Amino acid sequence: MHTLALVVAAVVAWQQPTGGSRIAGAVAQAEAALRATAPVFQGQVEALSALPALAGLDALAGLDALAGLDGLAGLDALDAVDGLDWGTPRRAPQGQDPTDSLWRAARAALNRSDYMSAANLYYDLAHRYPSASRAGDALYWAAFALYRNDDLGRARSLLVTQQRGYAKAATARDGLALLARVQAALAKQGDGEAAQWIAQQAAPKADTAGPRGRDCPSADDEDDLRIAALNGLMQMDADKAVPLLRTVLARRDACHRALRRKAVFVLSQKHTAETEDILLDVAQHDPDSDVRQQAVFWLSQVPTERAVTMLDSILRTTVDEELREKALFALSQQHSPRAAQILRTYAETTTAPSEARAKAIFWLGQRPSDENAAFLRGLYAKLAEDELKEKVIFSLSQRRSAENTRWLMDLALNERESIEMRKKALFWAGQSGGDLEPFISLYDRMQNHDLKEQLIFVYSQRHEAPALDKLIQIAKTEPDRELRRKAIFWLGQSPDGTVRLSFAARAGVCGNGRNVIALECHGGSCGRQTVWNDGRFVGNEVEYDCDAGPVRVSLTVRRGHVEALRTYVGGRWVAPPATAAVTDLGTPSAREAVDFLLDLAAREDGRVGEEAILPATLADSVTVWPTLLTLARNDRVPRRTRRQAVFWLGQAAGAVATRGLSALLDEDGVERDVKEQAVFALSQQPHGDGVPALIRVARSHPDRELRRKALFWLGQSDDPRALAVFEELLTHP
Repeated sequence: MHTLALVVAAVVAWQQPTGGSRIAGAVAQAEAALRATAPVFQGQVEALSALPALAGLDALAGLDALAGLDGLAGLDALDAVDGLDWGTPRRAPQGQDPTDSLWRAARAALNRSDYMSAANLYYDLAHRYPSASRAGDALYWAAFALYRNDDLGRARSLLVTQQRGYAKAATARDGLALLARVQAALAKQGDGEAAQWIAQQAAPKADTAGPRGRDCPSADDEDDLRIAALNGLMQMDADKAVPLLRTVLARRDACHRALRRKAVFVLSQKHTAETEDILLDVAQHDPDSDVRQQAVFWLSQVPTERAVTMLDSILRTTVDEELREKALFALSQQHSPRAAQILRTYAETTTAPSEARAKAIFWLGQRPSDENAAFLRGLYAKLAEDELKEKVIFSLSQRRSAENTRWLMDLALNERESIEMRKKALFWAGQSGGDLEPFISLYDRMQNHDLKEQLIFVYSQRHEAPALDKLIQIAKTEPDRELRRKAIFWLGQSPDGTVRLSFAARAGVCGNGRNVIALECHGGSCGRQTVWNDGRFVGNEVEYDCDAGPVRVSLTVRRGHVEALRTYVGGRWVAPPATAAVTDLGTPSAREAVDFLLDLAAREDGRVGEEAILPATLADSVTVWPTLLTLARNDRVPRRTRRQAVFWLGQAAGAVATRGLSALLDEDGVERDVKEQAVFALSQQPHGDGVPALIRVARSHPDRELRRKALFWLGQSDDPRALAVFEELLTHP
């Protein structure tokens, strides 16, 4: 390595802006060192004889920028160069593993997917340092790189070497699994040796312990050699694989259970004359329930009458619930009229378990045919259990046909049926996507409140214009307040576009229809106002017309969610362009509007929930503070919305509202920032109504920060009671 360093030094010297004498000296020093090493370097020394010709490189004086090549100190990695015959093994510096540089270089090549370089470097490590602790693992990684490079023959050779010479390597078990994959790939290419190896490993052995794997592998233990060999059979021709699989499945002791489960799946992918016989035998006689279930499940892929007969027998005789379920599924996958008839017969068998009959009805619904649909419509009248009736309704809804939709609509109108079944019929009929007109006309014929509510939901799920028009009509004209509220709610979830509503404003509220909402307006003056512009508006500089309502709310809806909410008071709506998607709900009652807005506040995250509270507080003849207090206490409501609820709770005059704010401060589940908002809200109570509660907080609340906030707002109140508190605190220790 010292000699190599001299060579590098000579090369670096050529690059320096110095004369030819220094270059010649460096070359001479390198030549002398090489000659002193060993005869094996003779060829290399002779090659250096031409180096003086480089003395003419003085023109490279501009290469001073290469002075930063100190990074060449990392050339120790040149230890990996095996183009030279080094003779005897070299000694690494004391305490350094001589394989480190090779291992790092190989790993780097593997990480950049340079599989050929990685394979060569890993192999070189194992070849040059066969006694190193990493030698066995290097063989595995070399084989892995070759496998990724489709060099299967060499990969196999290295893995066999690892198994024979490095059985205790950390990667020995991984090596077995990789060997199985390599052998499977070779067997698929017609390699007889590989096919024989797969057969030997997949075949069950009397002795299951030892180095071949764990005593009893699990089905997902891909590192076990036997499991890996079974996976290898997936790559082999069916004629070669099936006899081996039959042998595996014939070994029915408990330890081979995982192998049999895996073998059933592999067998199901191999279609030969024997496949059906083997699966039928396993389904009938294997002692393990899971293995039998898998065999029955995969019989669904065997399209023969014999398989149908066997599945029918299992269905009628088994007491294993899961096996019965697998048999029902397998029959549903058979494209045989007889299989369909077996399912229909079982569905109407009153002595069969209800859960199994429900499964049969379900699978009949998944086999779209006129015969099955007619059978299910007739079966409904014979059923007594609601669960089975519901399954029939669902199954018929899965086949969209005019006849099925009519049947569902007739069921919804049938007053002899339970309300629950009629609602189910309406729901699934609405999901069928058929003609909407029968649903539109049905609403006015319905008398039952629950069924009308179900129809409102049906309209909300349809995006056609008639459905939207019907919701608007209900929101405007339905006498039942709760149904109107439902219609307004679902209109708020309308498809992309804008939803508008207007409602009466409470006394003392007015606005200019754009950017100003004024509060506590009496006799031409307003006590407080909210400015909805950039903040440069000053109320006593500009006069404006202040309309006493209505409150107008505009919602921007995207993908079923309200993305923005805007509130105005007064003015009038601008007629939207003909192409705009604008839904005007008209003028619902103030109570309905408040219910809608506060429900929106409770469920919408982000700014929309926060902004929905203001218009609710402006509504006429509606007491909102109890709902605001409920929102403030609900930790499932976004914190910003809760703080906004507390703020507007503070604007609500009255002793009851003040008591609610005071009680909020003592509740353990309320965050501090919400409590701080409650302190502020108390300070905003008119006529000093919140001062006693602030004094209580300032004197005795356990949270020091809340006491400080209360004292601050007491200091802003100019209330004599507050002054007395300050005097008490300042004059008494």
